[in-house]
Amino acid sequence: MNDYNNVALALAKADKIMVLTGAGISTASGIPDFRSRTGIYHLDIEIESMLSEHYFKNQPESFWRKFKEIFQLDRLQHFAPSFGHLFLSSLESKGKDIVIFTQNIDGLHKKAGNSKVFELHGSYETAHCIRCKQIYDLPYILKNDIPRCFRDHSILKPDIVLFGGSVKYLQAAYEAISDIDVFLTIGSSLSVYPVREIPTYAANAKKIVKVLINMEKTRLDPLFNYVFHRDINETLHEINNILVNKK
Repeated sequence: MNDYNNVALALAKADKIMVLTGAGISTASGIPDFRSRTGIYHLDIEIESMLSEHYFKNQPESFWRKFKEIFQLDRLQHFAPSFGHLFLSSLESKGKDIVIFTQNIDGLHKKAGNSKVFELHGSYETAHCIRCKQIYDLPYILKNDIPRCFRDHSILKPDIVLFGGSVKYLQAAYEAISDIDVFLTIGSSLSVYPVREIPTYAANAKKIVKVLINMEKTRLDPLFNYVFHRDINETLHEINNILVNKK
């Protein structure tokens, strides 16, 4: 039995599946990633500086212009879920208890139909006023180059985790690991702290089947039972075909 069959069997038998996703699952939707050889990090711009708490605090107007440009914010609402997103949604529709922790801010897991989605780095879909806490949606954010609160005219802050900020839902991720059958990581370089600690924590649970699907090698590959270094959609198509044929 090959690795595809083993993973398909594990998914078929599993009641509870935890998924950790990174930018790689969304590249098939047309959204650029960060850390691959063709990602945003390899452009001649200082990403971590521009998308930091310090930069927003000191140069909020410049921040918004760069933020909208880097993330193609005016286009994000038009991107559709990839097969990877839809595969996870189909597992849930078939009765699997799926909980997704994503590093992505694109909202595509929710758009695909998954109900339990924890956005570790927040979402581009909203911003808020630091003073009055009023929340604004994406159409409002896109209306002007520099979005401001209509009450006090202060510059809004996007609801994403900037460099220097705190990642969300880490405790929820650790708690979820204690009660799952399969831990599936898709499209993440597993290089960003503290998210990279999640698979390290999962590795201590011997009963969990741990699967990694990512185009490139990661330093944490040895923590997984099954590792696929190939196109995410192609890999999940292979696994899905086995699941369909098992019926």
